Amino acid sequence: MKMKRPKWLTLLTVTKVIFLFLVISGLVLGFFDIALSKLFLNQALGTFAVSAYLEVVKLKEWHEKTLNDERQAAEITGRILYKLKMRGCKITINGEEVKD
Repeated sequence: MKMKRPKWLTLLTVTKVIFLFLVISGLVLGFFDIALSKLFLNQALGTFAVSAYLEVVKLKEWHEKTLNDERQAAEITGRILYKLKMRGCKITINGEEVKD
């Protein structure tokens, strides 16, 4: 049986948490060890790049899903209107009657 992961446990969320940890620890270590601080902040930049990439991929997937949903809704509406027209109903769209 497959275990369901918690909703917050995604790659994007974990990447953001790691980014925050690296930035905060890099700033705090700046008072004690400059080289280690630079290392942490450079790692934070890399993690930020990964996080930005994941956000773009997530947005692209959302856009494709939304377009798919809109297309399906238009197809269903078209089928319904066609069936209503075949039964002799008057169909008006944006104030204009559909002829054929």
